Amino acid sequence: MRGPEGKSSGSRIFLPSRSLASTQGNLDYGRWSVETSISNIDHTEATGPHRWYTAVGLRLSGADDGITFGTNHKAGLAITFARKVPSVIGARQHSALWVSVAEPEQLAAFIGR
Repeated sequence: MRGPEGKSSGSRIFLPSRSLASTQGNLDYGRWSVETSISNIDHTEATGPHRWYTAVGLRLSGADDGITFGTNHKAGLAITFARKVPSVIGARQHSALWVSVAEPEQLAAFIGR
């Protein structure tokens, strides 16, 4: 069973029903993907707007080991993991992901963290 999709031209988020907390969720950006269980999400925070050159594209954070899946700079959701997820780009595993979505508060409420 799948939950809502947070779409923003090029990025896709597929999360299972919140009642299936141990189920895997996929966060895709083109051919790159982060897969983790919902229970591995420690907390989320709706953020934005950001400077376009820090929020658009696939990029590593300059401040930590986080990763960005961004298609716009207006709004997104910062997702912090309890356990780091495998590296998508770069050599280090990632402790956080920022993804641009049209309604970050709705995605945060669905995740429940």
